[in-house]
Amino acid sequence: MVHAATQAPNDDLVARTVAAQILGVSPTTVTRWAREGRLACRVTLGGHHRFERAVLNEIRDRMEHGVVAHSDSEVRGR
Repeated sequence: MVHAATQAPNDDLVARTVAAQILGVSPTTVTRWAREGRLACRVTLGGHHRFERAVLNEIRDRMEHGVVAHSDSEVRGR
């Protein structure tokens, strides 16, 4: 998990509901993946998860093409 101290521009960060729409999964799944460390996120001071749109788009494209990550770092977008 990356904390809010290292921020991207605000328009590049999205809330879990938008992340869920991009990935085609439920918001609960997005939160679970973030808490498990399977999805890179930033945590606000209020404890909310924020996700980088570019990382989500890359993961969505891989999911659409049936590409499975071979390591945790690939899923985390690192």
